[in-house]
Amino acid sequence: MAPAPSADPQTPRTRRVRLFGLHDSSEAYLIRDFLARSVVEFDWVEIHSDADALRELGTALANARLPIVEMPDNAQLFAPTVREVAARLGWVSQPRFAEYDLSIYGAGPAGLSAAVYAGSEGLCRGQHVFLVGGGNSAGQAAMNFAGHAEKVTMVVRGDSLAASLSHYLIERVKETPTIEVLYHTEVSALEGDDSLRRIQLTNVKSGVSSWLESERLFICIGGAPNTEWAKETAIVRDPSGYLITGPDLFHEGRPPACWTPERQPFFLETSVPGSFAAGDVRHNSVKRVASAVGEGAMAVTFVHRYLEQSR
Repeated sequence: MAPAPSADPQTPRTRRVRLFGLHDSSEAYLIRDFLARSVVEFDWVEIHSDADALRELGTALANARLPIVEMPDNAQLFAPTVREVAARLGWVSQPRFAEYDLSIYGAGPAGLSAAVYAGSEGLCRGQHVFLVGGGNSAGQAAMNFAGHAEKVTMVVRGDSLAASLSHYLIERVKETPTIEVLYHTEVSALEGDDSLRRIQLTNVKSGVSSWLESERLFICIGGAPNTEWAKETAIVRDPSGYLITGPDLFHEGRPPACWTPERQPFFLETSVPGSFAAGDVRHNSVKRVASAVGEGAMAVTFVHRYLEQSR
C-alpha cells in the first residue's frame, strides 16, 4: 500500500487547544467554561477508562494527572488552574510599570465597559481628534474628548448644528476653545500603514481638498433601522422607521386601530399583541449597548406575561 501523502509544508494545519478530562470533573468544567467564555477554540476530549487514557495520553488513567490542557505548541499543563491556563495563553502578565492611572478588577460587563470608556477618554490626550457627525452623539463625544485632546474637529456635511444637535450642546461646543466645527465638509480619503496617519477633508461645495495629520477618527453618524420587513404588517413605525412600542403607541389617549386587547400594551410591545421590540430598533430607545442588553432580557419577561394572559 502506498503511504498517505504528507501535508503541504507551505500550509500547516492550525492547531487548537485540547482539553483532556473526566466527563464529571469539576476542575475540567471550570477550564472548559473559561475557554468557551474567552472565545478560545478548543477540543474537549473525554477520558472514561484506561483505554482512553492510553490511547489519548499514552499513560494509565491513575497516572494521567487530569485535567490536561495541551497548547497549540504541544506544551501540556497538568491539572492547571484557570489562572495558569490564562497565563500560558499570554493573557496574564506582571505589571510593567510601578504606577498606573487606573486599575480595573473584574472582566464582566461592568469591568469591560469601564475599560472601554477609560481607554477612549485617555486615548484622544495631546492629539488632534476628528469626529464625523453633527448629532447629539457626536456633540457629546466632542465634549468628552475636548477634556483630553489638544484639538477636536467635528466634520459636518450640513451648514449648521441646529437641525441635529440639542441647543445646550450647541452652546457648550461653541464655548469650548479646543473644539472646531467644519461645515460642508466630508472625509474623502484616509492614509496610513498599520494605523491611521492622515485624513483628507473635502469641502462639498467648493470641491477643495486638504490633508491633515491625525491618528484618531471617530464616526458618530448613527444608523438607519432595518425594519422594511415590517412595512406590510400591522406594526406601527415612526417616520424614520423605528418600531413604536408601549405607551408611545397611544395618541391623545387612544391606541392604534390595530390594537384589539382591552389591556394596555406592555412597555416593549409593538402594535401587534405579543410582538416585542428591544434595542436600537425601538422608537425613543437609549442607543447604548447596556440599554439594549437590558431591554432584551426585559422582553423575555414580557413574553412570559403575554403567554400567561393568553391561556
